[in-house]
Amino acid sequence: FNVGTLTDNTAGDTSFNISSAMADTNFSGVGMSSVEGSAGSYDVISEISNSRTTSLIRLISVNYNNGGNNESEYKMMQICGDLA
Repeated sequence: FNVGTLTDNTAGDTSFNISSAMADTNFSGVGMSSVEGSAGSYDVISEISNSRTTSLIRLISVNYNNGGNNESEYKMMQICGDLA
């Protein structure tokens, strides 16, 4: 709901384009990605906050073990806030 398109910027770096703009940039975004590789290898999702607008949130998936950007099989995102 409310995500119009995704943009694959670089490895592990995804922009989620919001269909109906948020009221302001003070919304909460939470991300999660799939676990890939061997046991004990997992990804951490963080926001590239200087890219946030009322209609875009950009998340990057990083491998916890080696610190490199990781192309996750699945990436999920939830936004909580007021629509414009």
